[in-house]
Parts: sequence; C-alpha cells; structure tokens
Amino acid sequence: MKMIVWMGLVLGALSAAGDVIIGKVGDTRELLCGDGSMQPTLSWYRGNELISGYTSKGIPRKGAGDIARRSSLRNKLLKISDLTEADGGKFRCNVDGTDKAVHTLVVISVWVTPSGALLVGSAATLQCKVSKLDSGPSVEWTGPDGQSHKESQVVLSAVAASDAGSWQCKIIYEGTVIHTESLNIAVTEPALATTKSTTRSNSKGDVDNPTCLNCDTLPSDAVFLGLKWWIWLAIGVSSIVVILLIVCVIVTCIRIRRKKSNIPDRAVDWIFSHLDDLESMDVSEGGRSAAESEGGRDPPPGPRVRDGPGKYELFAFVSHMGTSTMCGHYVCHIKKDQQWVIFNDQKVCASEKPPKDLGYLYFYRRVAE
Repeated sequence: MKMIVWMGLVLGALSAAGDVIIGKVGDTRELLCGDGSMQPTLSWYRGNELISGYTSKGIPRKGAGDIARRSSLRNKLLKISDLTEADGGKFRCNVDGTDKAVHTLVVISVWVTPSGALLVGSAATLQCKVSKLDSGPSVEWTGPDGQSHKESQVVLSAVAASDAGSWQCKIIYEGTVIHTESLNIAVTEPALATTKSTTRSNSKGDVDNPTCLNCDTLPSDAVFLGLKWWIWLAIGVSSIVVILLIVCVIVTCIRIRRKKSNIPDRAVDWIFSHLDDLESMDVSEGGRSAAESEGGRDPPPGPRVRDGPGKYELFAFVSHMGTSTMCGHYVCHIKKDQQWVIFNDQKVCASEKPPKDLGYLYFYRRVAE
C-alpha cells in the first residue's frame, strides 16, 4: 500500500513539472498544460494572479492585469504576446483544483550603449537584463577573448579593437546554463583629419616646400538645410538680381513722377523769363502773329487784336491748401461786382479778406483807358 502511495506522489510531481521557457522582450511565447486535451475547469496563474481560464461550465474568464490583456487561451494552450521584463515568473496550470503544470518564464533583453558601431577609445556599456525570479537566475558575460565577467553589466571605459566580435550573455538557472544570448559588437577607428597641400617644382625638378599647409576646399557634395551649396549660390544671386530690379523700378517711378509734377512750374518759369518777347508779339485770331499774317497770305476777315496799354487788373486767383502740390485742395477767388467771392467745390460765399499773397495761379484782364 505504501508503495502505491509513493508511486502516486512521484507521478503527480512529474506531471506538475514544467519547462523553463526563454523569451526576449517583444516576443510571443506559448505555455502548454498537460497533453492539450480540453478539461472541464482550467485556469492559468502567474504566481497567484489569474491570467485566463474556463469555469466548470466552459465559460471563459480573464484576469485584470496587463499580462491577461496580452494573453489568449485556446483549450489548454496559453499564448502571451509582446513580452515585457515584468512577465517573468512561475506560471501554473490548475485543472479542477490541481496544478497540472508549472512553467518558468524567463524574459531577457540584451543591448549595448551607445548603439551601432563603437569608436576605439570611447566608452560603452553592455547590458544583459533578466526578469527577476524567486531563485535566480544569474547572468554572466563572456567576451570575444574568452574572458568571463560575473555580472549582468560590463562597462568598457575605453573600447579597444580586441573588443569587436560576439559577446555571449549566459543565463544560469539552478546551476545550469539554460540559455546563451549573443551580442555582436562592431568597433571602428575614428576618422583622421586630413589636410591638402600643393607642391611645385623648380627648374631643376626639385620639389619645393608646400605652398599651402592646410588648404581645405568645400566638398562638392556639401549639404546645408537639405540643399547643396550650388543651389544656395543660385538662390543668393537670384535674390540680388531681384532686389536690383526692384530698386531700378522705384527710382524710375520717382523720376517720372517728379518730371510730371514740375511741368506747370517749368511753364510758369518760361513765361516769366520771356515777358519781353510776349509784349512785343502781336497775336492775331487763330494764334498767329501779325508778322506771319502780313508776310503770308491775306488775313481772314474779322477783328484783329493788337497790344494795348499795359495796365491790368486782378480779377481772379487760385490758391492751394495743403502741405505740397501733390496733395491738398484748390479753391478759387473771383472778383464780381467789386466783391470777392470764394468758390470751394459746391460752396460759394463772399470773401472779406481774400489771401491774394497766397495765390497759386493769378488771372488779370486789361483795363481800358
């Protein structure tokens, strides 16, 4: 009878024994309970935390944790997606109140800082991180030269060329190496600054000293803000041309405007500078002088106007109100029936003190003797 009891305990322990499952951060892993056949009541736990399972009536149920959200259960197969470092631990498959399988999930992540190729002489850190379990596991590194490092973090204060190659991170659980993860390290030499120099030879064929010890030239593929240097050069030249054109247009407009604004002033200056010629001219009807009329054909019939006495009377003048001739307002004063009247657009009224000294244009008429 005792023999039968001992055999039952041994078989139960063997059936509950599970595997050590290794997974990397971001991987997907599957855990199997028994032979995979459907059981009336089945539940998966991580420690005492419910992940997923079925009730006695076959109704699915799920835990409230993050790992439960990323897990799915089909029959007795538990599938965990997007592994994280916190997912490591003991997973129990409980069927009808009995643990049928206990699996150990170990989540590892291996990396080097900084990433990419390492420069000779620079500092770097190798990390091999394993999810924490109740009884381990432990981690150790083995370098390309075979030297062992009994810690999960290896600090290289000055990277050497001999550090290039495959580094092995060994996961040791309960005294046995259960997994080895490789990390390939590439080491490069730092780029050396080069200088360009030009040499010349004399008439004897000897090479003189370099004429330039550090003649750095702009590389043809130099890029600034996504554009090559010759594109920036073209943009700069085009901008200068556009600015010059704008300046030329502005100067031309100003000169034309000044010429147009000076036409009345130039006409008045010409009149006052030729007063003597105007007084000696006999103007006939049609705008021709008397000399032209007499020297040519006979003048047309009708009255002829000749110069009379040089006495004139001011009967109207135009004045300007404003800061310059280019802006402001013009008004007119006219003498009617010995009374001065101001005409300001639609407003017409008598002017007691007309500003005769501020006139812009004056009108005179000859006074009969």
